[in-house]
Amino acid sequence: MTDPQDGRGILAELAAQLREGELGRQHWHHAKLYNAMLDALVDLGAAYPGGVDYLQRDADRRKRRR
Repeated sequence: MTDPQDGRGILAELAAQLREGELGRQHWHHAKLYNAMLDALVDLGAAYPGGVDYLQRDADRRKRRR
């Protein structure tokens, strides 16, 4: 995956499977998925100028605008 849109699509599909599919009921996979998502978040924060803290503040500002 090299396109951010592809990444968002993968995450959206995972979220849908957790909400609506069998994966949401398969709790034995949840810890591994959670750890993989945390690893990706840490890597995103390391790659982004300003890190995860900046991304979180930006997300909070966007939520308040809605």
